[in-house]
Amino acid sequence: MATSRSLATAAGNRTVAVDQRATGGQWRTLGAFALPTGDTNRVAVSRWSSAGGLVIADAVRLTRV
Repeated sequence: MATSRSLATAAGNRTVAVDQRATGGQWRTLGAFALPTGDTNRVAVSRWSSAGGLVIADAVRLTRV
């Protein structure tokens, strides 16, 4: 099942899909993005799919490069 991550970047919103059935339980690289300053929510996780199932838990790790 593909799970979408929506990222509010400095260049606009980006959506990255990750297949949690194939790669669950591991850190996956979503890419490198410039994020705007501030304390607003910048990353969202959603399951936009007609397939059955749930996103039980997820995490996002941000690293400064």
